[in-house]
Amino acid sequence: MPFIDRKDPTPYYIQVYEQIAKGIENGVYASGNKLPSIRQCAIELGVSNTTVELAYQRLSEEGYVVARRGSGYRICHVGTPNASREDSYPEQFASELKALMTHEANRNASQNLDYDFCYDSADRTLFPVAAWARVCREVFFEKGVEAACLYNDRQGLKELRIQIANYLQSERGINVVPELILIMPTTRGIVSEVLSLFDPRDTVVGMEEPGYNEVFEYLAHSGFKVENISVYPTPDAKSIEASISGVDVLFTTPASQFPSNVSMPSDVRSGSARPGPPRRPRRSGR
Repeated sequence: MPFIDRKDPTPYYIQVYEQIAKGIENGVYASGNKLPSIRQCAIELGVSNTTVELAYQRLSEEGYVVARRGSGYRICHVGTPNASREDSYPEQFASELKALMTHEANRNASQNLDYDFCYDSADRTLFPVAAWARVCREVFFEKGVEAACLYNDRQGLKELRIQIANYLQSERGINVVPELILIMPTTRGIVSEVLSLFDPRDTVVGMEEPGYNEVFEYLAHSGFKVENISVYPTPDAKSIEASISGVDVLFTTPASQFPSNVSMPSDVRSGSARPGPPRRPRRSGR
């Protein structure tokens, strides 16, 4: 499995590209095998999907892999195994790669489950496809086709950030200006981007317990020290303050805490009140 040296000024996608290319040349990646999916590789490395996609595209352009629609990227026959080379990878590289490919194969084999509780797997029978298609038609063919062909603000659509700021003020009593709001498509992406600003060797991240386990796994994989903060039952406000006293970064879920669904208003989050008893989780339809 490639790794990211966050102290190296070399762009992340170049680091991924160079390591995989070298692995193919050395025979670590066998000809005909599939590379891990872009999404899975991005999760393991703690980077964005775009970073991995750029690396894979360059590998394809230079003939290391071939992209097949619906089948991902397959390794071409480039070079032969040569364990005697000084730049060959250690055994841990091959073992981690094998584990990642096994995980990918198991995931693909489990697509026909009766109930899928994966966070990023929505029930397509409940998704309002007709309404979504109608809105898309209005945007692309009636109202904003010109704007749809342009990149939005890198912080997210300004109109949406304004509405979020208004909501936080009116419903949560939080004063924030739209310029301080950052919108990203996934939790994984924004966590990766924010934590890339910190050195994992001397950064302590506070996280709710129970909490969002995919973020916890990312933190552990990236080398951050995680401080668990109990959500329920909470002994008293002083214990909350003590729990976050040594925390550099705090990760929290929305007002209805995930996954317990405990009500977490702002006074509870600040440590000045106790949360109420957990409510029954909402039905997800899966």
